[in-house]
Amino acid sequence: MREKVNLLNLRDSRVESQSKQLGLHACGFKVSQHKVYLAKIGKLKIVWSRELPATPSSVTVIKDAANRYFLSFLVEALPEVLPKTDNSVGIDLGIKTFATFSDGRKVDAPKPLKKRIKK
Repeated sequence: MREKVNLLNLRDSRVESQSKQLGLHACGFKVSQHKVYLAKIGKLKIVWSRELPATPSSVTVIKDAANRYFLSFLVEALPEVLPKTDNSVGIDLGIKTFATFSDGRKVDAPKPLKKRIKK
Protein backbone atom coordinates (compact mmCIF):
# COMPACT_ATOMS: atom_id res chain seq x y z
CA MET A 1 0.00 0.00 0.00
CA ARG A 2 1.35 3.39 -0.97
CA GLU A 3 0.83 6.26 1.44
CA LYS A 4 2.30 8.97 -0.79
CA VAL A 5 0.78 9.15 -4.22
CA ASN A 6 2.17 11.07 -7.16
CA LEU A 7 -0.65 12.18 -9.44
CA LEU A 8 1.45 14.75 -11.28
CA ASN A 9 0.93 12.95 -14.58
CA LEU A 10 -2.59 14.33 -14.95
CA ARG A 11 -2.77 15.39 -18.57
CA ASP A 12 -4.32 18.72 -19.40
CA SER A 13 -3.64 21.36 -22.02
CA ARG A 14 -5.04 24.19 -19.90
CA VAL A 15 -3.03 26.73 -17.93
CA GLU A 16 -1.26 25.55 -14.76
CA SER A 17 -3.45 27.72 -12.53
CA GLN A 18 -6.60 25.78 -13.45
CA SER A 19 -7.56 22.32 -12.27
CA LYS A 20 -6.43 19.11 -13.93
CA GLN A 21 -8.57 15.98 -14.20
CA LEU A 22 -8.16 12.25 -14.63
CA GLY A 23 -11.25 10.09 -15.21
CA LEU A 24 -11.60 6.39 -14.35
CA HIS A 25 -14.53 4.11 -15.20
CA ALA A 26 -16.02 1.27 -13.13
CA CYS A 27 -13.20 -1.24 -13.63
CA GLY A 28 -10.48 1.30 -12.71
CA PHE A 29 -11.40 1.94 -9.06
CA LYS A 30 -12.79 0.32 -5.92
CA VAL A 31 -14.41 2.15 -3.00
CA SER A 32 -14.21 0.99 0.63
CA GLN A 33 -15.11 2.74 3.86
CA HIS A 34 -11.83 4.59 4.48
CA LYS A 35 -9.86 4.02 1.28
CA VAL A 36 -10.27 4.20 -2.48
CA TYR A 37 -8.21 2.06 -4.83
CA LEU A 38 -7.38 3.74 -8.14
CA ALA A 39 -5.86 1.73 -11.00
CA LYS A 40 -2.19 2.54 -11.70
CA ILE A 41 -2.07 4.74 -8.58
CA GLY A 42 -2.89 2.52 -5.61
CA LYS A 43 -4.84 2.87 -2.38
CA LEU A 44 -5.63 6.33 -1.06
CA LYS A 45 -6.83 7.34 2.39
CA ILE A 46 -9.84 9.60 1.97
CA VAL A 47 -12.00 11.95 4.00
CA TRP A 48 -15.65 11.74 2.96
CA SER A 49 -17.66 14.96 2.72
CA ARG A 50 -20.88 12.89 2.60
CA GLU A 51 -22.07 9.34 2.02
CA LEU A 52 -22.48 8.08 -1.52
CA PRO A 53 -26.19 7.51 -2.25
CA ALA A 54 -25.44 4.59 -4.60
CA THR A 55 -22.58 2.63 -6.11
CA PRO A 56 -20.46 4.98 -8.27
CA SER A 57 -20.04 4.26 -11.98
CA SER A 58 -16.96 6.45 -12.45
CA VAL A 59 -14.57 8.67 -10.54
CA THR A 60 -12.69 11.82 -11.52
CA VAL A 61 -9.45 12.82 -9.79
CA ILE A 62 -9.14 16.61 -9.68
CA LYS A 63 -5.98 18.55 -8.84
CA ASP A 64 -6.56 22.25 -8.25
CA ALA A 65 -4.15 25.18 -8.45
CA ALA A 66 -3.25 24.78 -4.75
CA ASN A 67 -2.00 21.20 -5.39
CA ARG A 68 -4.96 19.68 -3.53
CA TYR A 69 -6.57 16.49 -4.80
CA PHE A 70 -10.29 15.76 -4.85
CA LEU A 71 -12.29 12.72 -5.98
CA SER A 72 -15.61 13.31 -7.69
CA PHE A 73 -17.88 10.26 -7.99
CA LEU A 74 -20.63 9.80 -10.58
CA VAL A 75 -23.65 7.98 -9.14
CA GLU A 76 -27.15 7.40 -10.43
CA ALA A 77 -29.82 8.21 -7.86
CA LEU A 78 -33.57 8.25 -8.22
CA PRO A 79 -35.20 11.66 -7.71
CA GLU A 80 -37.13 12.19 -4.49
CA VAL A 81 -40.86 12.56 -5.15
CA LEU A 82 -42.37 15.37 -3.09
CA PRO A 83 -45.98 15.26 -1.89
CA LYS A 84 -48.50 17.24 -3.92
CA THR A 85 -49.85 20.43 -2.40
CA ASP A 86 -52.36 23.13 -3.38
CA ASN A 87 -50.14 25.91 -2.03
CA SER A 88 -48.08 27.81 -4.56
CA VAL A 89 -46.19 31.09 -4.63
CA GLY A 90 -44.57 33.18 -7.35
CA ILE A 91 -41.16 34.78 -6.79
CA ASP A 92 -39.78 37.77 -8.70
CA LEU A 93 -36.04 38.34 -8.28
CA GLY A 94 -34.75 41.87 -8.69
CA ILE A 95 -31.85 44.18 -7.95
CA LYS A 96 -33.28 46.76 -5.53
CA THR A 97 -35.54 44.25 -3.79
CA PHE A 98 -33.90 40.81 -3.79
CA ALA A 99 -37.18 38.88 -3.92
CA THR A 100 -40.85 39.80 -4.09
CA PHE A 101 -43.39 37.05 -3.42
CA SER A 102 -46.83 36.89 -5.02
CA ASP A 103 -48.43 37.32 -1.57
CA GLY A 104 -46.75 40.77 -1.21
CA ARG A 105 -43.81 39.89 1.06
CA LYS A 106 -40.47 41.46 0.11
CA VAL A 107 -36.91 40.42 0.94
CA ASP A 108 -34.22 43.10 0.82
CA ALA A 109 -30.98 42.43 -1.06
CA PRO A 110 -28.13 41.21 1.18
CA LYS A 111 -25.40 43.75 1.81
CA PRO A 112 -22.37 41.69 2.94
CA LEU A 113 -19.80 44.29 1.81
CA LYS A 114 -21.23 47.10 3.95
CA LYS A 115 -20.80 44.98 7.11
CA ARG A 116 -17.12 44.34 6.38
CA ILE A 117 -16.07 47.90 5.49
CA LYS A 118 -14.48 49.69 8.43
CA LYS A 119 -15.35 53.35 8.66
